[in-house]
Amino acid sequence: MPESNKDLFRKKKGNELDEEDPISLKSYLDTILPPKESTENGQIYMQFVSCTPATTNEVIQLSVIILFYSSLFCIFILFSLKISSLAKPQQSNE
Repeated sequence: MPESNKDLFRKKKGNELDEEDPISLKSYLDTILPPKESTENGQIYMQFVSCTPATTNEVIQLSVIILFYSSLFCIFILFSLKISSLAKPQQSNE
């Protein structure tokens, strides 16, 4: 009876991924996030997800970037709403 993919990435005693086995971890990551393939100048490139965890500094930098762009998006939306409200003709109460 073939094992399910879920069972292939489990330790014998418990249900946590075996992080000590880099092949198991790489196989699992390639299953949930398949590699991207691209071609440039006739050369084929494959981009894989890294098995190396992000550092605290990298997470902080990404958080700052996300906060910056989300703030710009909010400013754009508010500006768009202000412009659209100014463009509407004023109704007279006569």
